[in-house]
Amino acid sequence: MDKVCGSPESGDTVDVYSYNGSFLARAAYSAHSQLTARCWSFDESEEINEEFFRSRLQRAENAESQSNQNAYFRATI
Repeated sequence: MDKVCGSPESGDTVDVYSYNGSFLARAAYSAHSQLTARCWSFDESEEINEEFFRSRLQRAENAESQSNQNAYFRATI
């Protein structure tokens, strides 16, 4: 990361831009980590709010459910 504009606190959601000002991602900011910005979304129009997290958790739950339906187990003796 080249520079930080403003004074975000750790845990704040920030927008990440390229060197030429193009939007790259919306991310969680962590000043004291090697990963200064952990990306939430690469969609500039997507808001990071309660609905964002509900949707992500629902997608994960659906994927896990689908995975379990397609899983099979083989016991070896």
